[in-house]
This record gives sequence, structure tokens and C-alpha cells, in this order.
Amino acid sequence: MKLTPEAGTLKTGKPRVVPIHEHLIAQGFIEMVQQVGKGALFYNDRTPQKKSNDPLKPSRSRADTARAH
Repeated sequence: MKLTPEAGTLKTGKPRVVPIHEHLIAQGFIEMVQQVGKGALFYNDRTPQKKSNDPLKPSRSRADTARAH
């Protein structure tokens, strides 16, 4: 799998190739990625996100929430 800065923040800021574990491939990871197409894999980025009006509980991006989980 090739990770690029265009897709999001990378620790080194440089593109790199990361091997995919054989068990992920066996479980259908490649097919899932093909079905999703462009966009986020692990959260819904197609619908508008609700914004918090509470200054003590500001909204977090969906990417931040997915990363926290």
C-alpha cells in the first residue's frame, strides 16, 4: 500500500510503501478499499459534520475521532 502526503498527514512527510499483512488481505481488505473508492476508509466523510456550539466541548474532526478509537 502506498501512503502519500496528498492523502493526509504522514509522520515523515514523505511517501512510502507499507506491506499489507496476509491476514488483512484474506479478510477482504483490498476489496473493501476498492468498494470505498476515494475518500476516508474508516469513517463517513461524505455527510456534513455537526459543529458544536459549546466552547467547552469543541467539535473534533472525524479523522481525529477515528484515530482516537
